[in-house]
Amino acid sequence: MTATPEELRRRTLDCLGQSQRYPGFILGTGVVPYGTPPENLTAVREALREYTEKRR
Repeated sequence: MTATPEELRRRTLDCLGQSQRYPGFILGTGVVPYGTPPENLTAVREALREYTEKRR
């Protein structure tokens, strides 16, 4: 999680887009490395929220 928040947002949305083929897909961070900037986790969470709101 060392990319920029914008890059993580883009990667998250890409991953979620590809997951449409797999019902029940769960997005998780696994183990978050020590020192990961909080804004990076926020970017992933906000991308997930954006994705789910568009699919409603």
